[in-house]
Amino acid sequence: MTAGPPAKDVLAARRVLVFTIGSLLLGVVLMRFRSFQITRRLLRARRAVLLVTAVTVLVYCAKESPNDPNVTRPKAVRDLAVAATTDSAATLSFTEVDDGLGNTASYDIRLSSSTMSWTSATRVVKGTCAAPVIGVSVNAKHLCTVLELLPSTGYTFQVAAFRGSLSQQAAVGPLSNVASASTAAAVAAVAVSPPAWSGTPGQTTQLTAAVKDANGNALTGRTLSRVSRAAGS
Repeated sequence: MTAGPPAKDVLAARRVLVFTIGSLLLGVVLMRFRSFQITRRLLRARRAVLLVTAVTVLVYCAKESPNDPNVTRPKAVRDLAVAATTDSAATLSFTEVDDGLGNTASYDIRLSSSTMSWTSATRVVKGTCAAPVIGVSVNAKHLCTVLELLPSTGYTFQVAAFRGSLSQQAAVGPLSNVASASTAAAVAAVAVSPPAWSGTPGQTTQLTAAVKDANGNALTGRTLSRVSRAAGS
């Protein structure tokens, strides 16, 4: 996302500046030649006028044009947070912001498995957080999910609101705060107790299940579902 060409009024002002500076230099040269039928006082006045004009145009050029997208950049997201994680996903939340023109912005979300650096971070491409994230309403709470994360890994996340297209010139707002979280350990085994049971039709029994990671550590907060099979299948 790079800034596009300067607005037309800025280009015009720059041409005026170049012309003014050229005229100023010409006046200085004329001051050094007494053969010209122009009084030194007149030349000094001309130089003063040109100096004032040059400074005025220079100050104008230093200001960004109202048509420049950077003048009306989107607001910054300030409350990015990780709402939940699993062993392969993270749910992010943030408050939607203005795109700089009174409309809801779009969002570019990036992640890193180390310290966040926006330029080197990875743009999210899997899940509902995949860029571009389209906003719904200014000040609405937005939830989206990042998929295909590695288990037992720490991640940092950051978002930038933008207006326009990421593939073309876009007005990009300031970077948000950095949110961080670690994904859960992956489930490696489920131990059922008792491991086997023989009963007659109509009988029931209580089974318990222990979820463990690759190191044999018990995992909590996991949801298990029971699958029934017909006898002999």
